[in-house]
Amino acid sequence: MEVSAALIQFPDVDPTALTGVCLIAFSILFAIVYHYYFKRFQHSKEKSQLHWQGIRDIFEDKKLAQSEINLIENVIERHNPTNPLHAITTREGFGKCIEAEMDAVAAEHNSSNFRDVGIQLRDIRNALGLDYIPIGKPIFSTREIHVGQHLSIATQGGHKPRWHTMIVQDVDEAYLYVSPPKKTQAPQFEDGSNVSCSLWRDEDARYTFDSRIVMHGEINAQWRLSHNAQKMNRTQDRKHFRMRFEQTLTVDILNASLSDDEKHLKKRKTVTKLRGKITSLSAGGCAIVFQQSVTKNVFLRMEIELPGVPPITLVSKIVGMSNISGGRSLIRTQFLATTNEERDIITRYLLRKQQENLA
Repeated sequence: MEVSAALIQFPDVDPTALTGVCLIAFSILFAIVYHYYFKRFQHSKEKSQLHWQGIRDIFEDKKLAQSEINLIENVIERHNPTNPLHAITTREGFGKCIEAEMDAVAAEHNSSNFRDVGIQLRDIRNALGLDYIPIGKPIFSTREIHVGQHLSIATQGGHKPRWHTMIVQDVDEAYLYVSPPKKTQAPQFEDGSNVSCSLWRDEDARYTFDSRIVMHGEINAQWRLSHNAQKMNRTQDRKHFRMRFEQTLTVDILNASLSDDEKHLKKRKTVTKLRGKITSLSAGGCAIVFQQSVTKNVFLRMEIELPGVPPITLVSKIVGMSNISGGRSLIRTQFLATTNEERDIITRYLLRKQQENLA
């Protein structure tokens, strides 16, 4: 029997043949899809193997103990198995893994184990060099606060909170350890109290966050604070607008006393010279990183080079100093006896750079 339509004739449909054609088509499609996903799986597997080989090379180079290797490998497999290398080589990736792990350990309600794990993970962070924070770069969590940082804390809930200055004595992945400055009476807080905290990170910004007094130690009046679990508030509040500015230079340490007339400081004799790096600049002062410590009661003379203008020789006094990662010192300075022309040159440069950044 034949079916005709106009001048075209169609043969009868054979169900068996049609089924065979469909099976062949589906088999080909399945083979293509299977091949695609198999290739992706193989690629992902090979990539993962390369990542883990790179990680183990890092562990060997950093000379991690086997117990530390076992711990951090378990942490990565639980919290970032898809991109393990990212968790080992970046602050952000490592921080997310650590935060997730510490939350999981905290859920066990074993304070002794919580602290032990926090100390072990801190040792691993230090060994991997992930405790190093570049000057001017923001921090992601309270676990990145450095030792020696000044911190203001106040009990929450009061009408007029009373702020107390504390110094960070130690940091691990479990707690912050703070104590009041020497010859300062320790504030009276109760264990378990919720507190508000504020700190100024040199050449970065002011951070505010919440914490909790976990324990008041008996030795050196040291307080143990919990790490903040939420995103920290970051704000700027300087008198002079300050911007990132980098210049490696030789700084003169001046033979002068704090009682000298500022007008004659630029002509003073040099006691010694130190190599440093300016990291930020404002019309009122700058910040310099030195590889060694500097006596606070001295003046600094430096020559700042800005694009399009002759070098400017400026003298400054030290208004703050702190130890930062890598054994370096960060010195905050205030310019002295600057002329209106010198301040205008710096201000115009900073405004121009600000407009370029906004654009």
